[in-house]
Amino acid sequence: MTFDPGSPCSSDTRGRRWKEYSQAQLKKLPVLPNPRPRALTPDPFLGSGANRAPIPRYQESCFWFKVPPNIRRDIIRLAFGDTRLHLFIDWDYLDVPRQPSQKLHCGIARGPLDDENMAKRRIKRLKDETQPEKWQWWGSRCHRIHPSDDGTLGPMTRGGSLGPWADYCRSGGSPDICEAWRRQDGPSACHIGVMGWLLSCRQNYFETIDILYSTNTLILEDTCVLNSLPKILLPQRLELVTSLEITWPLRSCKTPSSREFWEDLDVRNLDIMLDFVSPSKFPALGRLYVYLPLEDYHDLFPHDHSDHMDIIMNRLDSCVRRMTRLTECSFALPTDLFEEILDDAKETHREVMVGYDVTVRLDSYKQIWRDVDGNMATTKLPCLDSYPNRPYHLSQDVEGTAGYWILEASEEAVYFSHLEELRAKGAVFQCGPEPNPVGTY
Repeated sequence: MTFDPGSPCSSDTRGRRWKEYSQAQLKKLPVLPNPRPRALTPDPFLGSGANRAPIPRYQESCFWFKVPPNIRRDIIRLAFGDTRLHLFIDWDYLDVPRQPSQKLHCGIARGPLDDENMAKRRIKRLKDETQPEKWQWWGSRCHRIHPSDDGTLGPMTRGGSLGPWADYCRSGGSPDICEAWRRQDGPSACHIGVMGWLLSCRQNYFETIDILYSTNTLILEDTCVLNSLPKILLPQRLELVTSLEITWPLRSCKTPSSREFWEDLDVRNLDIMLDFVSPSKFPALGRLYVYLPLEDYHDLFPHDHSDHMDIIMNRLDSCVRRMTRLTECSFALPTDLFEEILDDAKETHREVMVGYDVTVRLDSYKQIWRDVDGNMATTKLPCLDSYPNRPYHLSQDVEGTAGYWILEASEEAVYFSHLEELRAKGAVFQCGPEPNPVGTY
């Protein structure tokens, strides 16, 4: 289960019990000792003898340590770097033992498809409920995307690459995709495979840990991980992180006893996530992708209460404004929220058809550029996709203004304008100027 004191309940009494239970379990979270007994990776540049570990004799005779350090680093990076890694901690039952015959992600065993899972488009993994619940780490390489995807599909948005909303790695993923990865990288392709190497000796740990955090994209998809990460990972590890992919649900302030048909946005909950990615915690962060789904019991209706979206966008503007090192920044929203913003960002053009006067909205890729001053623009067809940079057609006088992309979180196909269908039937349009050579308006 996703461990969260704010989970919905059917009554005030049940809500209090849930909160008390969750707080009791959070106290059992395996956090870092304070003070730490000793550092595994003392600073090698400090002159104090207390900070310098003696060189073991095996390092003088082992062939691996006779390889030049820069080449060792390249080899370690090839083995454990430049990929996407799930990082997950949860209070739950253990998974049932791995099934060697299973072709699912990490050999996870999962149950049959029932009506509830069908509605949520996922199948639950099987758990061993004969054992007590406990805190457990889970990590793997992300196999959401097929190895043949070379990045030409574009950003993670509707009509582009698959995003976090289509990630089922923790529940076994797609057997076809994982099988393709195994054919390419071997039978252990789903696993990170770094733990044995880190535990092999202190020097290997020292040389590998920086590469692990600085060259990979960390995928954080649980509120408990975000709330507790500074307590379970050293600050110097967070300072190395360059790429994050986060899933953080938007919630309402609805209480179990509320009788209101709709409720206000839980702004404090959103601020927790935005404060988490602050430059003080992640000074090296260069890429940030955040998926903001609506919680199952959200009770937010954006089309009736547009002030919810104004609050969200103003918060995102402030967050990006202070994160000056970002070279890629994206926030993916569910279709209902995205469409409301798209209506404001999209231009409406009037075209003249012989004998008729029609208004046609230009279709765009499912992505919107927004600068921190609130100005928005869409990427129009035909075009060269500029992602993750600002759209090519924006004037140069705003080049220095920071901004970010708003993307649509949906697995549905993109449907373009009906204009081509009308033209095929003989309609003639008097349109505006043709696209320039780079294909933008």
